[in-house]
Amino acid sequence: DSSGTTLLVGSWSRGVRQYQSLDSLDQLPAQLQPTLGNGATASTTPEETPFGISYRSGRNQFLIRARELKQAGLRYGFIKSLSFNIADKGGSNITSGVTIRLKNTSDTSLTRFHQQFPGRDAVFDRSVIFGNGWNNVGFDDAFEWDGRSSIVVEICFSANFPGQDIQVKMSPTPFYSHALGDIIGHNNVSADGCTMPYDRSIRQRPDVQVNLTP
Repeated sequence: DSSGTTLLVGSWSRGVRQYQSLDSLDQLPAQLQPTLGNGATASTTPEETPFGISYRSGRNQFLIRARELKQAGLRYGFIKSLSFNIADKGGSNITSGVTIRLKNTSDTSLTRFHQQFPGRDAVFDRSVIFGNGWNNVGFDDAFEWDGRSSIVVEICFSANFPGQDIQVKMSPTPFYSHALGDIIGHNNVSADGCTMPYDRSIRQRPDVQVNLTP
């Protein structure tokens, strides 16, 4: 085959998958970890940070366009973690646990909450403790990026014991990239942060490092 070595893999859950040009793929690095964002500013309100723990629940979604991912050098593969640049660790600990979900999408702007996240329900679902600077959040299950779509990231939490907000570094985007939840109208002990209603969108997005295995 002039295109190089081809690998066919069969599994019960995914059927038969064909991987082309294995020789060239074998030359790829084991990990890619670009930074998206330049830390131009920091979140100032509990709505803006995905870790606004002065409230009992929270919900944020942000969009990374496919072009940004490709320009950062990413290609089809499995995202195993995200890192967040913490400007002020505040209370540092989210006691109730954080749920993170990811989704491939054709959207180029985020003016609503995505409600359906196909595949595994969550890539991360446990408590976290942050320090200042970059903090890596390793996923329980890797997320498969298809190499051509934009990505929506959802972060939500519930039943939190209130503390000082964990502020994150953010960067401006030319599009609505960050959807915020209605934390004021959805703040009590029994409220489910992951079903919090949408409030508004802004053009400031949390900086992230993406850890991807191509």
